Amino acid sequence: WRDEELHQLRIQIQSFYPSGEWHIKTVSAMHKTNEEELVRSVQNFMQINGEYCVSPALSIDGRAFAKHEVVEKFKILEHDRIPALNGQCGVRAKMTVPKGTCFGQYFGGELLQSAFGLVFEETADECIHNLYAFDQKIDPEETKRACLKFGGGGGG
Repeated sequence: WRDEELHQLRIQIQSFYPSGEWHIKTVSAMHKTNEEELVRSVQNFMQINGEYCVSPALSIDGRAFAKHEVVEKFKILEHDRIPALNGQCGVRAKMTVPKGTCFGQYFGGELLQSAFGLVFEETADECIHNLYAFDQKIDPEETKRACLKFGGGGGG
């Protein structure tokens, strides 16, 4: 773990999670697939792999496949339209992959605010690393319960 304090906090917070439940939300502006299809695809992925799986199986047409059976990395040798891609690597499907197939869970690098500040505060990277934080919300009631349970006094 990059941040042991964050790891311990996650273990404590996970005790509040409803067991066996996932609440899946999509950002409709980010996709052109039916939202119900996306939710179903993510649910199938989670049922097969659980959370925080770094080598997931992919669910395609009701069957589980290892990722290397579905996609492969390849070197671009001759790209007619964009020559700058020649010599670069790409990813291609080795089989038909239905629209909306879930390929993985993004869980990124999590840092406590104090650790983030030590690394990125007052740098240009601060804006870049905050890019995905725009939609993260913590329910104030959950914060109060956590504070009461772990001796923080009730939150604020």
